[in-house]
Amino acid sequence: MRAMERLVEDGVIRYIGVSNYPLQLLEAARACLRRSDIVSSQNRYNLIERDVEKELLPYLQREGITLIAWSPLAKGAVTGKYGPENRPRVI
Repeated sequence: MRAMERLVEDGVIRYIGVSNYPLQLLEAARACLRRSDIVSSQNRYNLIERDVEKELLPYLQREGITLIAWSPLAKGAVTGKYGPENRPRVI
């Protein structure tokens, strides 16, 4: 996180974002920063997978951090692409 902060200070990047950080890791990452902050968090969020609504989303809203939905269409499951006769392949 300190290296990311140096990149912001040097003008190499504008903002710091994270991906798939649970709440505890996000808080730990933010605690490492002195002059910058995390502005976005990309997490799996869609109509089927809504776990972020329990703890993470309220925290992000309270702290002014943007949530970027990862897999917002649940790999096609919410599009009507799949049904009882056409189930997605399990990998």
